[in-house]
Amino acid sequence: MLSFLSTAAAVTLPTAAPPFRLPMLPFDYADAMLPGETLQVALDEPAHHALLLEALHRRHGPLDKGCFGQLLKRDHDRASSIAPLLQITQTLPARSHASTWIEVKCVGRARVDRFDQSPDACFDAAYVRELVDRPTSAAADGGDGDAAAAGGDGDAAASLAAAKIEEVAWAHDECAELKWSLHMQRGGGAPSRLRWARDSATCSEEPRVGTALASLVESRISVLRERGMDAAPAPALCGHPALRWGAESEESAERQVESFAAFHFLGAQERYAALACDDTLRRYGIALRALGRRVLELRAEAALYSAFAV
Repeated sequence: MLSFLSTAAAVTLPTAAPPFRLPMLPFDYADAMLPGETLQVALDEPAHHALLLEALHRRHGPLDKGCFGQLLKRDHDRASSIAPLLQITQTLPARSHASTWIEVKCVGRARVDRFDQSPDACFDAAYVRELVDRPTSAAADGGDGDAAAAGGDGDAAASLAAAKIEEVAWAHDECAELKWSLHMQRGGGAPSRLRWARDSATCSEEPRVGTALASLVESRISVLRERGMDAAPAPALCGHPALRWGAESEESAERQVESFAAFHFLGAQERYAALACDDTLRRYGIALRALGRRVLELRAEAALYSAFAV
């Protein structure tokens, strides 16, 4: 029986919308996806194929057809209470007789209320509620500490927010440059660590390091605006019915995308914290602190490599 992995970072939804049943595909905790990321998934088991049919042919709550949840598990019976919402973008040519390959993108997040314990269920399912960021005005009242310190001065709070966002971009891009420099010092070529193809529809290797945050955000916005192979992309993120995170303006939606993209070079714990956070500006703060630590680690690694390289 699945049980929850308790987390202090879990947040409650701002609305009292009733939970809805959603198919859930198990993933390792380290493979949590963030909005705008893409992934190719191999479905090998009968339960996976049943889930695929369920997702493609039925709507679940307010979600479009083709959606299911990413059930994040740290061990065989402990599941995280926050689940990324994934949408199937296409089924891919079979690479073996037993496997079906699909491509998915992350379009939002949900909080798991309880698991479906029906004895006749042929795949994992849970009752979930959508998880969205609080409106910017509400977040400013009790969200980021620096913004709160600005008191009721809207201009001061906006300036602090803009400064933090700029710091995040600088820290992220320094991580990108350090990783690319280390990669080239080691001889370039394909990265040595293989993992699932986040942000890549064609390559099973780690995506190219050296990605500037602005380029990453542009790429993820493009992915999120897509509406399928037979439809034109959505003209905007805000109001796009398939996107499940909520935003009161296009600028707010793009800031949310950027706040998630800032975790591109960070680890599983930080990425999960990004998913669980319901305040865009606070998410930038989490990213900034984690990126600062990552920059120091990469600088030390580069110095050691330079000192001992043959």
